[in-house]
Amino acid sequence: MAYEVAIQKRRVAYMKKEMVLTVPVRYKKVDAKELLEAAGRNNGIKEGTLYNAVHSVLNEFKNFLLKGHPVVIPELGTFKLKISAHAAETKEEAGVAAIYRKGIQFTPTADLKEAVNRASVTVLQHDITTMSDDPDEEPEP
Repeated sequence: MAYEVAIQKRRVAYMKKEMVLTVPVRYKKVDAKELLEAAGRNNGIKEGTLYNAVHSVLNEFKNFLLKGHPVVIPELGTFKLKISAHAAETKEEAGVAAIYRKGIQFTPTADLKEAVNRASVTVLQHDITTMSDDPDEEPEP
């Protein structure tokens, strides 16, 4: 397995100058329909059956996560809720009002980390491309 990188000229804000960077190539997002179609093709399972199963699993995933359970997905990793809260001097100052950030923490499995580290890297383009000033704009490979 290999992943692709590109060489791009970008403005590096903290250095206040343009630099040449090696960055991962990002293609369009894969939506659930594409993922289910690929899984069905590769496993001979009908898309509707897969959709119902995946929808049920994701619903329960969200329910368990929101109840405070870490959710382990084999071969992928563990998801758990994470909060950041200000320290308080008293119990009354603590609690919901002290929370300033909520999120989800993902910890990949050792196998997934190893697969990423083992994967070879291919330089997709040898020409230097200058990135747009728009940080949300991704280059077309």
